[in-house]
Amino acid sequence: MSALACRACGAACDPARSAICAACRAEGGRLAFCVACAQAHFCSADCRPNGCKAGLCTRLVVYGVVAERFGLVRGELLDFVTWLGR
Repeated sequence: MSALACRACGAACDPARSAICAACRAEGGRLAFCVACAQAHFCSADCRPNGCKAGLCTRLVVYGVVAERFGLVRGELLDFVTWLGR
C-alpha cells in the first residue's frame, strides 16, 4: 500500500494526521493534503475574493477516520477527541 502524496507540496501524507478537501475531487476520490497545506488550501481562485477562509473546506483525517467537522483553519488548535467524535 503506497502512501498518499499531498496534492499541494508532494510530500507523503502522514497517516496519523492528514486532511482531505471536501469540495475538490481527484480521480478515484478526494484530494489529500498534509495538515500544513490543508490549512492554506483554497479550492479555486474565486474562494479568497468571495470571503472564504483558507482551509475551511478541509477535513482532518486521523488514521483513516475522517472528521465530521469541516475546517483546518490556521491558528486553531486541533482537538483530536473532538475531531474523532468520541
